[in-house]
Amino acid sequence: MKKIAFIPARSGSKRLPNKNVKMLGHMPLVCWTLNAFLDSQCFDEVIFSSDSERYWDIVNEYISSEKLKFHLRTERESGDKIKIFDYIKDNIDVLCKEESIFSLGLPTCPFRNSNHVQECFSLFESEKRPVFSASEYEFSVSFSFSIEGNNWKPLFENSPMITGNTRSQEQTKFYRPNGAVYIFNSSFLNSGVKTFYDGAMPYIMGKNDSIDVDTIEDFQIAKSLI
Repeated sequence: MKKIAFIPARSGSKRLPNKNVKMLGHMPLVCWTLNAFLDSQCFDEVIFSSDSERYWDIVNEYISSEKLKFHLRTERESGDKIKIFDYIKDNIDVLCKEESIFSLGLPTCPFRNSNHVQECFSLFESEKRPVFSASEYEFSVSFSFSIEGNNWKPLFENSPMITGNTRSQEQTKFYRPNGAVYIFNSSFLNSGVKTFYDGAMPYIMGKNDSIDVDTIEDFQIAKSLI
């Protein structure tokens, strides 16, 4: 089957304007992701998807590859209320003319590298299941609580805030998707699924490799690591 990677980078970011093409080290943020998928040598085609042709021009200043293609989305298809899952699901038959292995990588996770992509791909091939990348929460969610008036309500019945077992080493580890890599067969999206995670297997990445750039503070952290 053909192997396709899809990297979306819309231009309408509000909290950090034009974040996808802000310079991070020696190249724009999105180029870190594009290079990770290109350098993995796992894909026949890497699609850069954006509503901005200027972004495509910027990418071409830093990356030259016959595998790199451009997919232009309309402004309506790139609004901040459009979920990337819905867009890909609605357009999978356009993006993949035939049954293919399809991968998604969000451009805001710059420290995922080609080794992570290769390992995800190998896991997908060996387990014959969709794969998504994830990382451990920075702070144990077992301490989570909601606010009701002037009171707090624990998320878990055995909250350490109730039991007194507050040693961090004894807390259950919890994980979250980090947006670095998703891999599945294109037909997966035509099977009635509502998320990328339905029946999928997690691939765990380190915390520093999973940094997500969404705000100016996130960007400053990424710059310091670069």
